[in-house]
Amino acid sequence: MDLVTHAVFGAAAGLAVAARHSPRAAIIVGAVAGMLPDADTLIRFPGDSLSTWLAHRAFTHGIGFLLIGALIVSLPTFFLQSTKPHRIRLFLAALFAISLHAPLDAFTSFGTMLFWPFSTDRVSYDRVAIIDPLVTLPMLTLVIWSLVRAVKGAKARAALATDPQSTDARLIRRAAFTGRAQASLALVWAAVYILGIGSIQNARVQAVQDQLAKQRGHTIERRRVLFTPLQNIAVRSIYQHQGKVYSDFIRVPWFGSPTVWQGEQAAEIVTASHPSVTRFTPDIQQQILRFEHFTQGWMIQDPDNPAAFTDARYGLTPDSFRALWFIEVYPGTSDHPVQIRTSTDRALQRRSELLDAITGADPRFKPL
Repeated sequence: MDLVTHAVFGAAAGLAVAARHSPRAAIIVGAVAGMLPDADTLIRFPGDSLSTWLAHRAFTHGIGFLLIGALIVSLPTFFLQSTKPHRIRLFLAALFAISLHAPLDAFTSFGTMLFWPFSTDRVSYDRVAIIDPLVTLPMLTLVIWSLVRAVKGAKARAALATDPQSTDARLIRRAAFTGRAQASLALVWAAVYILGIGSIQNARVQAVQDQLAKQRGHTIERRRVLFTPLQNIAVRSIYQHQGKVYSDFIRVPWFGSPTVWQGEQAAEIVTASHPSVTRFTPDIQQQILRFEHFTQGWMIQDPDNPAAFTDARYGLTPDSFRALWFIEVYPGTSDHPVQIRTSTDRALQRRSELLDAITGADPRFKPL
């Protein structure tokens, strides 16, 4: 997910654990802990152009990093006079917040090393887009409301300690409870949207995939349901049949029948034994296979560039395998013959197409 969403999740987790004790510190600790694993985007290895991409969602997202990350974030609260009495509670808030980060990423399609260090496999559950305002905005509203109520309770509690007659203890308890309840409700909403609505949409797309495969005489060996940014209605669909990947764009409105923009071509899955890989030296093969591991086995050759390998999960158009990112291999041309590239210029061209797909205005979507 995007960094803002992770911050909101972390803030909600922090307030759910420590809103009563130290609401301002809880929201800061939670938000920072919620974002901390994405510090891996800063990792750079000189001479390795793939490191920026391949290091993301790696060890900092694994279960082996949770305690370390929570300690890093909460350590200052062990020494600050205002937070020292609540340091254990704030550590638990940081731990809860950072524990949500990797599972949330795993519910997207990018691939997350959720079980590092026990496994370096990237897992994806395909339940939500990497950016979805229907997750973030309701949660943000509830988190702000939670903070306001929790701060009000903390002020009343401080006033009560100074003058026992100044306020009603029941109002303090009510404000503290409401603050935690609203933060918890934010997390409940996210669970309902991602695990509930996301799972329903995923299943509906899979049902359409089954129909398409049956019409084509295919047997689905494996599949992916890739929610495109901002929503879960217009979905990129890929599946594998006899070593080839087939791509479609499927629209599944919440209320209405699915429609499909069918792809017109297939691409061969590239593995370690594929001639396009084995023709290179062992060092270059190793670099290519690092990218293949990143794509979770969905690597193909770029249809427009034989020197490039692309990630079939993220085609720029529903009926195309021109990818958002790819690697280019030019042996003998430099010290670093394998370079990763992005196609942001092409991605900008499809924004209007995405809007038409979401609204149903694109005439290329047809009933099954």
